Amino acid sequence: VIANLIASDLPWERMVCTIQWELGEKMASEHGTSGYSALSVWIQSQASIRILRRLGPNVFWPRPKVDSAIVSIWRNKEAAARINDRKFFLDFLRRTFSQRRKLIRPVLIGMYRKQLEKEDVDHLLAELEHKIDDRAEQMDIATLIRLSNKVHDVILEKGTEEV
Repeated sequence: VIANLIASDLPWERMVCTIQWELGEKMASEHGTSGYSALSVWIQSQASIRILRRLGPNVFWPRPKVDSAIVSIWRNKEAAARINDRKFFLDFLRRTFSQRRKLIRPVLIGMYRKQLEKEDVDHLLAELEHKIDDRAEQMDIATLIRLSNKVHDVILEKGTEEV
């Protein structure tokens, strides 16, 4: 629900909500941690998130079997403005993180085989100074945004199918 609200064009400035602790940790996970995922990149690319408090099961009735977290999420319009196409970026994240441990070059070649040649992928990775042995899980948010924007731009320049 939170990721969908961020994906929507609905006007919002701040959300405060209670969610499962593990999900809150995943949403707030930073680059280089085990919880770093498409969800954490998607949310943090457009908002700031902070876990305010941990709630044990005893504060709910009926008692759940898991802890909960109160999280606060603030929209960051300036950060979101760095993303050229939010729909493309969300799809890009989902697809790259579904193969998070694979090298980024073969992942991109497979993802965009109808739109890009291998040489296109090699060129854009070189242009962005990425190593071909990088993995999505190793890239920070700014790098993933730049890579997504570049892939999107190259596809548009080539005029191959829909983006």
